[in-house]
Amino acid sequence: MSLFADIVFALPLPQAYTYAVPGEWTAAARPGTRVRASLGPKTAIGIIVRVHDQPPAGTFIKPILAVLDPEPIIPPDILDLAGRLSRRYYSSWGELLRAAVPPALSGASSMKAALTEAGRAALAAGSLAGEEAKVAALLAEKRMSPSYLKRKSVVSGGAAVLARLVRKGLAETRTVEKKVKPRAAQAAPAVAVQMDLDFAGDEAVARAAKGVAVAAAEGRFLSRLFFGPPARRASAYLACARDVLLRGRQVLFLYPEIGMSAAVAGAFVAGLGERVVLLHSRLTPRERLLARRRAESLESAVVAGPRSALFTPLPRLGLIIVDEESDDSYLQTENPVYDARSGARMRAEAASVPLIFGSETPTAEAFERARRDGGMFAMPASEPPVQAILLDDRTERGLLAAPLRERLADILAARKRAILFALRRGYAAFLLCPRCGHVPRCPRCDIALTLHQKNRRLACRYCSEEQPAPGSCPRCGGRIWEPRGAGVEAVAEELQKTLPAARIEVFDRERVRTRAAQAKVLARFAGGAIDVLVATPLLAHQPGVPAASLIGVLNPEQGLGQSDFRAGQRTYAEIRRFLRFLDGSDPRAAAVLQTAVPDHPVLTAAAAGDYAKFFGVEIEYRRMLGYPPFTAMAEVALWGRDVKGLERTAQDLASRLRAAGISEVLGPAEARSGGARGVQLVAKAADASVLDNVLGVVLPLVKGRKTVTRFD
Repeated sequence: MSLFADIVFALPLPQAYTYAVPGEWTAAARPGTRVRASLGPKTAIGIIVRVHDQPPAGTFIKPILAVLDPEPIIPPDILDLAGRLSRRYYSSWGELLRAAVPPALSGASSMKAALTEAGRAALAAGSLAGEEAKVAALLAEKRMSPSYLKRKSVVSGGAAVLARLVRKGLAETRTVEKKVKPRAAQAAPAVAVQMDLDFAGDEAVARAAKGVAVAAAEGRFLSRLFFGPPARRASAYLACARDVLLRGRQVLFLYPEIGMSAAVAGAFVAGLGERVVLLHSRLTPRERLLARRRAESLESAVVAGPRSALFTPLPRLGLIIVDEESDDSYLQTENPVYDARSGARMRAEAASVPLIFGSETPTAEAFERARRDGGMFAMPASEPPVQAILLDDRTERGLLAAPLRERLADILAARKRAILFALRRGYAAFLLCPRCGHVPRCPRCDIALTLHQKNRRLACRYCSEEQPAPGSCPRCGGRIWEPRGAGVEAVAEELQKTLPAARIEVFDRERVRTRAAQAKVLARFAGGAIDVLVATPLLAHQPGVPAASLIGVLNPEQGLGQSDFRAGQRTYAEIRRFLRFLDGSDPRAAAVLQTAVPDHPVLTAAAAGDYAKFFGVEIEYRRMLGYPPFTAMAEVALWGRDVKGLERTAQDLASRLRAAGISEVLGPAEARSGGARGVQLVAKAADASVLDNVLGVVLPLVKGRKTVTRFD
């Protein structure tokens, strides 16, 4: 009986490809193993996702060239999870599986050249001369890549000489797999661990943990939302994890930021005495491979990491926890597109294990689902939430309102710290020529360039294109430029003029590009060498930010102007994240939101820390306009250089969607991601299955690069 294998590749390809399995590979070719196969004119490494005996009709079937693994490296549940996510988000199955394969096993390869037996004989007989003899002599020592040969060779045109030797049969090139040999796993040294007493636990925490424990014991799926501040959630997480670990099962803990890794690991060690396997992109290939093997071998029962840790093989999975559920980092918007929160639900349902989402500012979708299904567990803080003062700046002339400047002066006089958050990077969002209205734009992305005053340069916030700020307008020759849309640099400049003795530092991606630079600034701030940090939201995602006696948020309404139905949700969550840094031990500490719309319901709710008020407004807005969770929605973006052509394609796609039964299709409109330009349309349906069925039929008809983001 002939066997065939469906193979996916880590490339933006929309489907699996069927290959014949030669007789010598029949036993080894199993789902989850890597293979080498021809793909177009080249060869590539793919992963078998299915083995069967059904050849495609009427096509020539290429054979698998080699099976690279003696045993499958991806278990069936992870293959299935990646496949389901690829179908939901119309992403490449193979690209999603890349997250499940440590770099040490990714199949990277290089080309190596060597002499053939005929070449060695010719070199020994002295029948080679000139450049060919020199290159042959080098190849006689060891295999070399063409690039290394070019660097090492004393002849010019070493690649051309090598090609001649290959044509004559005197040399050969061969693809060689790059492998990382992991060091033998060593038993971790015994460490005395002091178990922290859990003072945050109470009856609410015990009740939430009990429901999860019962579901875990019965081996059934259960979804819960733990709604409360970080300390209360951590207490509940540990209580749930403790029960699961006692049953000999494993816990998968997802968190949004790599910078949280040390804190997450420390919490599990202190709370449970349990070592944690951390999996994230900053580990070396060897470290990631060893971490994965520790998880697979049950050497560690707790595995933690950002969204890609979702694909970690866990043979005895018993519980999944997704902390800070509202964080946008869980949604990967570049290829392959997927949402780790949806993936966590898929994996928990398939494995019949409990799933916990946790947040102090949950998404409206998660809060509504938990409220509707009875999965809500509120864990109120022991102290009232931080309150912020709403400061109306509509009559103010400068960037900082007078009352905020006065509070700053008082705080600094008391030798206390302050943090000011500004939502824009650089000095100004853009430059404007008042004479003709010209705005310098990125030549690649066609967006306004941000001005950075320190080096008088313009930079693109998408592709990082930089150019000197012009001395005169290239359109009309005018020599006066007006900065518009003040950024952190402009705020720091005005603050320095107002408080010349203050030690002020800007914290944004242009000033502190590396982790080391960021840690250095925070250490100086904690040590008293900096009085005021003027920061973008980048600061709010750093570990170890010292508390400050004054938190100022400048014009938070800018976030409400984003063309995204989640703008209010993001703004509320971001403000509450900023206010976490207020020093509650200082009686004079204060938080100020300086805004032109002090009566906006999102801002008043955020200032009071009143999530119920925010949710009431947000859910009614979603209901009235037909946004999730009341409809299923897909954002379809088409990418390419020919924007006019993309618009025509999008119009055709919109017509096809309407003809197939999708009544509400919005757009097309402009779309941007990084430096890429495109057009986007939005499709809504009352039933998720209807939307998915229509997209599954219509989208394959659209050629070219596209991304699909799904919301329910």
